[in-house]
Amino acid sequence: MMSAMNTQTITPNTARKREAAAAAAADKPVRDHTLALTLSYNGAPFSGFARQPGQTTVQGDLEDALRMLFRRDVETTCAGRTDAGVHALGQVVSFDVDDRDIAGRSLPSLRRSLNALTHDAITVREVEPKKLGFSARFDAQAREYHYHLCVDSTCPIFMKDFSWFVPGGLDITAMEAGAQYLLGEQDFKLLHGRLGGRQAHAPQRARDFLPSRDGDGREPHVHQGGGQRVSALHGAHHRGHAGDGGEGPA
Repeated sequence: MMSAMNTQTITPNTARKREAAAAAAADKPVRDHTLALTLSYNGAPFSGFARQPGQTTVQGDLEDALRMLFRRDVETTCAGRTDAGVHALGQVVSFDVDDRDIAGRSLPSLRRSLNALTHDAITVREVEPKKLGFSARFDAQAREYHYHLCVDSTCPIFMKDFSWFVPGGLDITAMEAGAQYLLGEQDFKLLHGRLGGRQAHAPQRARDFLPSRDGDGREPHVHQGGGQRVSALHGAHHRGHAGDGGEGPA
């Protein structure tokens, strides 16, 4: 089994995006606190992360659970939306709450309640207080995507749903050489258009590409490009420890 992970550094957010987010927030009630959840989920039952009418999604299920807990609508922001079938090890989701929302509730009890109310394929691993206004999206420093390819003569049993079965061998040297063209800041607007006309994203920065086999002692990395047929495991790194706003992974 060969594992791979992509570490994607987030480019600085533009003033225009910040202004748009601030304008949207101006119409919302002012809350007292910001909380951040770290989620893991199996993406198989979901039509992606983002809420969609009539579809089972991670965000929709999570916001339903928060609505039951706080008896009001709660809008969440994630570090990076995942597509249908994509799994997550460390998806970070932020949202604002009032004093009355969390009165009498400890963070561990809130985590237990969310785990009881959300889909069985979702696990809330951590609940953290953040500086008011923290955004899982805009305060993200990097995202990582792990890809697992099973290179063997027979299909795997236990990793069947989490890997791409590739009978035969892979030319790792050629993969490394080709991936060098993806490193650095790239604009994939044309690629997004060819993959179904999805909205183009801002230029992305790929930091490294280090494919390796499981058990060789190195943490593997691979760029996310071309991963449409591979089950990905998503995670995110953020600035801001609980309660301060300094730099460091959440």
